[in-house]
Amino acid sequence: MRLQGSADQQVFDYAQALSAIIITEDLDFADTLAFPLGTHFGIIVLRISDQVLYSTRLNRVLEVIDSGLAKDLRGALAIVELTRVRVRRP
Repeated sequence: MRLQGSADQQVFDYAQALSAIIITEDLDFADTLAFPLGTHFGIIVLRISDQVLYSTRLNRVLEVIDSGLAKDLRGALAIVELTRVRVRRP
């Protein structure tokens, strides 16, 4: 299913139906009032300028996933930047 351009809630609901972690550059998903901690399977928001090469941004996400973060992300929000990762847990 292609969700590009879909409403955030539609993307969220689809991910929940699949028990999937959301990986996005859409900062709306960092809003814990709209997507409360503990109510999802995990959200990773990439906060790296779109001036940075796509391949660099992609590699950063893959590094974070390879680090094992995704194994323990249930209900949490991870903000991924070039030099650090911040995680908020329920």
